Amino acid sequence: MDYTSRIIYLYQNEVCFSLFLADLLYKLQYFLIKKGLTNFVFLSSKENKNRKELINLISEKADYLICRSARLGLTLRKFKCEIILDCEVAKLPKLRQGEMYALMWTLVFCSYVTEKTKYSSKGFIPENFPVKKSIFIPYHDRLDLLCDYIFQTAKVLSSKGYLVHLIPLTYPISIFKKLTGKKIKSNLDFLNKNKIIVNFPPSVFPESLHRYGSIMKINKKTSHLYSIFLTKVIKPDLIWCFDPQDYKLIEATKKLTKSIYDCVDYFSTLDQSFDREIKKNEKKLISAVDYFFVNSKTLFQLKKKIRTPDAVVVQGFDQEQFTSQDPLTSVEQKELSYLTKKFKMIPHPRVGFIGNITFRIDFELFLPVVRNMKEVSFVFTDTPLSMPADDKFANIEVDINELKKAKNVYFLPRTESRKVIREFLKNIDIGMIPYNIEYDLNRFCYPMKLFEYFYAEKPVVSTSIDELRIFPNFVKIGRTDMEWGRIIVDFMSKPWPQKYKEEQRDLALKNSWENKIGSILNLIV
Repeated sequence: MDYTSRIIYLYQNEVCFSLFLADLLYKLQYFLIKKGLTNFVFLSSKENKNRKELINLISEKADYLICRSARLGLTLRKFKCEIILDCEVAKLPKLRQGEMYALMWTLVFCSYVTEKTKYSSKGFIPENFPVKKSIFIPYHDRLDLLCDYIFQTAKVLSSKGYLVHLIPLTYPISIFKKLTGKKIKSNLDFLNKNKIIVNFPPSVFPESLHRYGSIMKINKKTSHLYSIFLTKVIKPDLIWCFDPQDYKLIEATKKLTKSIYDCVDYFSTLDQSFDREIKKNEKKLISAVDYFFVNSKTLFQLKKKIRTPDAVVVQGFDQEQFTSQDPLTSVEQKELSYLTKKFKMIPHPRVGFIGNITFRIDFELFLPVVRNMKEVSFVFTDTPLSMPADDKFANIEVDINELKKAKNVYFLPRTESRKVIREFLKNIDIGMIPYNIEYDLNRFCYPMKLFEYFYAEKPVVSTSIDELRIFPNFVKIGRTDMEWGRIIVDFMSKPWPQKYKEEQRDLALKNSWENKIGSILNLIV
């Protein structure tokens, strides 16, 4: 359960649980659930000591119990988790009295039903009986890397009452790791806190063997087949996609459910061969999904050549964390204490950057800015992030070493906390986005950090990113190191207008994740 998810699918089976098989089957299921090797459980209506232990284990481990039988009735009262009835009630008018009573008691102990159950039980289930819908989100990064737009989308959907399944397709968990109970690096605390279900695809080979291309291909194929199997079994109401790779899943499950492509970025890479593959896959995905959304006018113009998006939605800003007054965790307190000490040693004016230091930075422009403006402190919130597929096409190691040599450049430790980022932004004077626009993925991007700068009421200096030109009052575009220098000097020469500060903060709040997800749901429901 710690690996697969905190959800159980419950079925009824009377035939297999004969007197001599019941104990064995219940013990086997107990073992499999404890090790996280299955989410599917079969029960009979007959009392049994091992059945009771299995029910107690499920109550302890699971947040949700998906009941796939309308005949379990009073058995459900023994479970201490949220129960959702998900089954088609066939031939409702012809049910015998005992079957009708079982359905009635089943509903008594269920908090929700699915659309399928409510529709097939029309006339029996009250019209106002709560319905729970499920959404699949395929995920292709490591779970210990916080992919903000996916995690925030899952969080908001869960808060709106959806049953959200995150499926890490690229990094499955080996059966051996599940059996040994070895812990994985992940953001499971965030996922569990927000009741986001993680369905890890099983794999025969451990991730450590992914250095062998054939092993990785086998695991990816296994993950793909598992995602199709899971879609057929669970039948989610919606698959919410972010990655061009998801076209395979959408094409394989098109008749089973609806799908969305939430296009949040211009996906590209410096590897020309791989770049062509990405664009080919994205074209297939855009053509296959039922709904297609983009988050910028730039992406709208680029993607309408394939298919006109259903809408341009807002970007996404973590309003909850930036406005939160909740007490800091012990980790946040330590990070904030260190941050405060470091800033005391960094002179003003301070130009800050939040995010990963990667090949995306235009070092050819930025390094001369640093060298020519020794009186300005340039502060980064992160350490360099290796991106092997692209780094081999850029001189990234040499450039980062040059950056580290500069006495007016400061590096603060990585943090996942938006509360700590919030404090970082309070301590800088200007936000910067020094991306290399020779790369299409930069020129056509829409950085999420923009609205974090805006909420902190900071002026922004940037390279010539297409979408940022729509904010001429708040973002000044510099195409050369000399222009960047003039912009920074101009920003520091006079107070930042209060009118601009208020407009920036208003823009950030309008771009909240809640507003983005809400607008998409309003368009598709």
